[in-house]
Amino acid sequence: MSERTNSQDLLQFIESLRREHELNLNDLRKKTEWEVAEAIATQRMAVEKRIVTMRADQENRADVLLRHNVTLAHSQFRKRFLDEYDYFVKEIEIEAQSHLKRLRQTSSRYEDIMARLVLEAMNLCTGPCRVKVLPGDSSFVPDREEILSVKENLSEELWGGCIVTSEDNIFIIDNTFKTRWQRLEPAIIRKISREARTILQDTEFMRELRIS
Repeated sequence: MSERTNSQDLLQFIESLRREHELNLNDLRKKTEWEVAEAIATQRMAVEKRIVTMRADQENRADVLLRHNVTLAHSQFRKRFLDEYDYFVKEIEIEAQSHLKRLRQTSSRYEDIMARLVLEAMNLCTGPCRVKVLPGDSSFVPDREEILSVKENLSEELWGGCIVTSEDNIFIIDNTFKTRWQRLEPAIIRKISREARTILQDTEFMRELRIS
């Protein structure tokens, strides 16, 4: 074999090695690019999942905070409303007492009212009796033989009216305005309570709408 032939074979061998090397490099490049793309896609998916999770977590936290704030606001409203309700009921009692004072001082109707209260109590007593009224109210007590005495020592806290006791002190009939108010008060409070419950139920409904 000539030297030229050997040189050509060597060149062909080198060229074959070069082509094989290029093929291996291309395969390695493609494999690397695929692995890098897959890694990037995997990381992107992981990041997207984390973003979705974080977003859901933030939304849940915001929803919890909203519910908490709405519930807190409703509780505060309920407390203020009930405080106002108690104040309103007390104001009605004060106004009733004030109305009686004005009636006593300025209206002839007070004399008729007092006479009826005394007679009503005397009928329950069924015999001689003693009458207690507010200071200055003895003139409103009807002149009856069954009345043994009229004393103006009734407490101002009872708002007026009368207390009638039998001669032997066995029967005591409380016909004061305060006692009559206490009998009437539950019915008034029930009526106000029904209105109050309606208002509170409406606010509860609105609270649920805001939360949902």
